[in-house]
Amino acid sequence: MPRLWKQNQLLAQCATHDELTGLLNRQGFWILARQLAYFSQRNGANIGVMMLDLDDFRLVNERHGHPMGDRVLKNVAAAVQERLRRSDILGRYGGEELIVFFPAIRPEELAGVADELRQSIEQLITDGVRVTASIGATQSVIQGEPEAELTALIAQADSLLYAAKRAGKNQLKVEVVAD
Repeated sequence: MPRLWKQNQLLAQCATHDELTGLLNRQGFWILARQLAYFSQRNGANIGVMMLDLDDFRLVNERHGHPMGDRVLKNVAAAVQERLRRSDILGRYGGEELIVFFPAIRPEELAGVADELRQSIEQLITDGVRVTASIGATQSVIQGEPEAELTALIAQADSLLYAAKRAGKNQLKVEVVAD
């Protein structure tokens, strides 16, 4: 029985976590963020969503190889994780894109947190390789259906991320959603 329990724990870990970075995968992120969105709605808490994408990451893999790209991505994930609060949820959304859910954040704090993360990534050096990140972030108080509003906030943060890339990369775009 203990062996079966351990195997089930491993399966659950594999189903919700990214093997490379150890972060939540998209499914694991959604499971936790959805629960916290309902909790935040009930408490009237302001939530935030941030999308972060490494700029021109394809070039790291092309110039230095995929093992180096993997090390860079792991180091970026660790650097972001260490600068977040324990209550924030960080996941690997796909490729070199990370997502953060802030279950309670004051609107005026979101841009500062995002810029701190952007700067920490810019200063990070992995075996001589540097990368930058573009970030899109938004926030709101959930007043309607939590899953639909969370989905809309993720889409908005993603749209802002691509606006940051179009603005020249290593940029930040933050938007406060009106009530």
